[in-house]
Amino acid sequence: MAFGDIIRSASSPSSSPYGLGGDANTIWHSDIGTDLIYELSTTDFSVDRSASSPSTAPYGIGGDANTIWHSDIDTDFIYELSTTDFSVDRSGGSPSGIPVGLGGDANTIWHSDIGTDLIYELSTTDFSNTRSASSPSTAPYGIGGSVNAIWHCDYTAGLIYELSITDFSNTRSASSPSISPAGIGGDADTIWHSDINTGLIYELSAAILGWAGKINGITPGKVNGITIANIGKIIGV
Repeated sequence: MAFGDIIRSASSPSSSPYGLGGDANTIWHSDIGTDLIYELSTTDFSVDRSASSPSTAPYGIGGDANTIWHSDIDTDFIYELSTTDFSVDRSGGSPSGIPVGLGGDANTIWHSDIGTDLIYELSTTDFSNTRSASSPSTAPYGIGGSVNAIWHCDYTAGLIYELSITDFSNTRSASSPSISPAGIGGDADTIWHSDINTGLIYELSAAILGWAGKINGITPGKVNGITIANIGKIIGV
């Protein structure tokens, strides 16, 4: 499958599925219509559990199985939420005034703001701006991923992107499943996505580039006499 292709989809819990993130085994979700935070099943996208969000405009959400990062454009705050009951562990001001996109993992926070049209890396300690750069287009709604990957979607461009973790430039892009891409997250091997036009949650193909060149954690020099550069060059394996 190509990058951004739909693997599967299902209806979101409500009508305004703006925030989506997590990792291969976890999906965190926020909806501005219900003002709820959800954990969704990775099997069928049904609701495992939910609770009230910290405020009234819960846009961005992400993290991993042990961490939830969240942003609200009413309070202009970045939050760390409890994975147990979704209560606020701590919070701090966002870099600007419209913090729509948020994601990452326990050690990384990626953020996007549609007021500044910037992509940020935020400190996990105090949510301050570590670095920033221009987004690929003009409505950077969704962002997520992990320390090794940045997935991004732009509402105006209607595109799904992989951004460079070095300088936030566009590594590759593909058309989004529908016309209103809002939330995106996951990890280096997984992309979760939401669209507010269709009201659907999607799993999209990450179409991993190349291969790490390891078998059971060991990097062999050759397989069948062929030097390993990536999996596409291996014959008979």
